[in-house]
Amino acid sequence: MEPILDSKKKLEDTPVIVGVAADSGCGKRKPQSTFLRRILGALGTEVEPGHTAIGDMMTVICLDDYHTNDRAGRKATGLTALDARENDFDLMGVQIEALKKGKAVYKPIYNHDTGNKDPPELIEPNKVMVFEGLHPIYDEKARTQLDLAIYIDIVNDVKFAWKVQRDVEERGWTEEQVREDIEKRLPDFSKYVDPQKANADVVLRYEPSDQGLPYLKVKLIQKKGGNFPMVTLKKDLELKGSKPGATLKMYDDDWRGSNRQSRESRVPPFWLLQSTEPSAHQLDQFPEMSGSSATR
Repeated sequence: MEPILDSKKKLEDTPVIVGVAADSGCGKRKPQSTFLRRILGALGTEVEPGHTAIGDMMTVICLDDYHTNDRAGRKATGLTALDARENDFDLMGVQIEALKKGKAVYKPIYNHDTGNKDPPELIEPNKVMVFEGLHPIYDEKARTQLDLAIYIDIVNDVKFAWKVQRDVEERGWTEEQVREDIEKRLPDFSKYVDPQKANADVVLRYEPSDQGLPYLKVKLIQKKGGNFPMVTLKKDLELKGSKPGATLKMYDDDWRGSNRQSRESRVPPFWLLQSTEPSAHQLDQFPEMSGSSATR
C-alpha cells in the first residue's frame, strides 16, 4: 500500500493547512471540542464524527496516528508518546506536504481504545486540513507546510481540572491518578511539546482568573507579522451582570524573545467552554444568565 497516491478529489485551490498543538486532554481534538467547534462555526461547515473527522470543507487529522509504536511497544521502550523518538516525523512531514499538493495519502491509525495500530485509512485532500496533536509544530518538515500554527497553552491548574473532567468520566480514573499522570509526563512535555509555542503564530493561554477556578483568564497571544490577521481593540471592554463579569484588554509584550500582541479576557467558565445555551447546572451557578447565549 503506497503512503502517497494521486487523489480522486480535485480542488480548485491549495488546501489551507492548520496545525494545532497542545498536551493531551486540552480540548483540541474532537469535533465537539471547544476549539474545533469554533472553527467549524466560523467556516459554516460540519464534519462527520469518526476516527478522522471529515466534512465537505474540512478534515481533522489526529497526529497520534503517527506514533511509532503501539501502547505495548511504548511500554517496552519505556518512552512516552510525547517523546519525539516515539513519533514518525518523516512520514508525517511528507504526508502533510502531499496533502497540501493535492495528493491523497494512506495515513496510519492509532486506536486509542485498544492501544493498537489499525490498518491505514485513505485520506483525500480538503479545502481546510487541521492537524492536531502533540507535535504539529515540532518538526521542521511538518512546520514549514503549515499556513497557520496554533498552540493551546494550558497552565497546570487548569489542565488538571480539565483532565479530571475527561479521565474520571471517560476512563474511570481517580483524581490522584490524573495528577500522577500529569506529573509523570511533565519532563517530556517540557522538552518536546511546550517549546513549540515559540514557533506558533497564535498562542491561546488559559489561566485561573484572579478569583480562581472555575473562572478563567484567557490570553490570545499573536506574533507580530505572523500568519494570523492581527486582532485589535480600540479600548478595554468590561461586561457586567454576571459573576465575576468579563473583561477584555490588549497590550504589547516581549514574549519568549519575540514581539507579540496579547488580548486578555476574564470570563465565566461556560462562556469559553460552550457554544450553545448554558446547561441547567451552569444556570444554577449563574442564574443571572438565564435566557442569554453563552457565545456572546
